[in-house]
Amino acid sequence: MFRKFLLGNKKSRPPFLKAPLALPGERVREKLDDEIIGFVCAFFISLFLFLFVIYKTIFSGTLSHYLSFRVNFILAVPFLLFFYFHGKKKLKNVRAYRLGFIGEQVIGQELERARNMGYTIFHDIYCEEKKFNIDHIAIGKAGIVVVETKAKSKPKKGFNSGYQ
Repeated sequence: MFRKFLLGNKKSRPPFLKAPLALPGERVREKLDDEIIGFVCAFFISLFLFLFVIYKTIFSGTLSHYLSFRVNFILAVPFLLFFYFHGKKKLKNVRAYRLGFIGEQVIGQELERARNMGYTIFHDIYCEEKKFNIDHIAIGKAGIVVVETKAKSKPKKGFNSGYQ
């Protein structure tokens, strides 16, 4: 949502007729960017509200400073709690999307080696009508191979597959 607002330009069009093929993890990267932008916006809105409460407390002349601070703080607490819980959820989503993005890139890079064996590789094929995507497709003499990528974090100690 933020991406279209920030990057969209209705007065011009790109100079090419067809969009380029997607890179591995393109859709996940877009979701990751949206989550980061959402987190940053929520952070700055909460920071603005907090600074506004401090400003109102210092420069209010109607009530005593102590009472004014208490009233303004009570009004600001719901916003601060919203940012805490909303920010915590956004950071969890950012970590998950980042892991998924890196996983799709790793698998995409490994599949690129199949080009030397005569395969044609496509990444991140998206179906607009059904709202789903296929992470990787390899087409070659042996047939069509469709790959769905899932990345899951591992504990710091334990099984090591060789990737650092």
